[in-house]
Order: sequence, then C-alpha cells, then structure tokens
Amino acid sequence: MTIQFRPNQFYGNLQDRRQGGVFDISVLQATAPEHAVREHMHVDAHFVLVLAGTYISIAQGAPDAAWLESGVWDLLAATDAAPGTATRQPPSWMRHAYEAVMDSAGDASLSIGEIALAAGVHPVHLARVFHEALGCSPGELLRWRRIEHACTLLRQPGRSMSDVAFETGFVDQSHMAHAFRRRFGMPPGAWRRAMFQGYKTVPSLAG
Repeated sequence: MTIQFRPNQFYGNLQDRRQGGVFDISVLQATAPEHAVREHMHVDAHFVLVLAGTYISIAQGAPDAAWLESGVWDLLAATDAAPGTATRQPPSWMRHAYEAVMDSAGDASLSIGEIALAAGVHPVHLARVFHEALGCSPGELLRWRRIEHACTLLRQPGRSMSDVAFETGFVDQSHMAHAFRRRFGMPPGAWRRAMFQGYKTVPSLAG
C-alpha cells in the first residue's frame, strides 16, 4: 500500500522551516534507513536539496521547467549569505528586465535565466534586486502578469480554459489552475463563475 503524504509532510524530523515566496523551505534530519522507507507519494510538488548523504527518488508529474527554474533563482537569492544593503536607486538594467517580464509574459518559453542574460546579470542578482526594488521576485511578477491576463480573457464569452492557458503563457491548463489556486484559492473555472454571479447568462466554461 502506497503512503500518501499531505503538504509539508515528509520522512524525517523537522529541524527548521521558513514560509513565503515560491517555496516553503523545510530542513529535515533523516530518521530512517533506506530499507525502512516505504513506497509513497506527495500530494504537492517539491524538490529536495541534499546536504549530506545520498538521496534516490523516482518522481512523476514534476512541475514545468520554467516555473521550477524561476523558483530556484528566487530561493537562492533568498538564502544568499553574502552581505549587502538594499538598493536605493534601481540600476538601469532593472527597467528593461521589468518591461521584458511585463511585455513577454505570454511567451510560455520565457525564463528568468533569459531575462538575466539579456540584462547582463546573474539570475540570483536579478532576483535580489527585483525583490529590493519591487517587493517581489521576477518569477512572482511573471506569474502575476500571466494571471492578470488570464483573468481578462476569462471574462470573455466562449473562451475555453485550454485556449486561455495557451495564450497567457502557461504551459497547459493544469499549470494555469495551479497558479489560480495559489493566488485565489480556487481553480480558474470557479473564479470565472464567481465573477458572473448574479448574471442570467454565464460565459461558456468549456475547456
């Protein structure tokens, strides 16, 4: 029988935990030998950074690479131990990076690494400066922009969920649904119905 772990539930003793941004960060100490770890599954997506020893896993249903890539840069920027002070005046490349996120959010292949390369800076530095200047990471801004665009399209009659997801830069309908749940606590179909409560005719919910 396969064990099912709920969100934030893993093998091991919890040593520390930080919440916020793209990831919830948990530090765990292994408590069971390899032969004692039973086959199991996790209801939420996660990745593991091994600080000591060996970790072997067979994972299915991993999130899309672009979403994970932006989150990794956010995580590294948040955990960077290098000393520094908040930027008083954003550097000149910051405006171009911001415009790239806002204008190209509909491109599903757009990555934070590409934006950093065009700006001539390291992705970790890009994430740090974004957070200092805007209070959010470039990955968070990209997701916000895609959700904002999706909300506009979902108000239009006859637009299917899959078409909206494709047009707004999400990898697929499931990716868009995940983003909506994180932002609004509900999938896009429920959000769309809520927007038209009280109307006699609700736009098509095909998709």
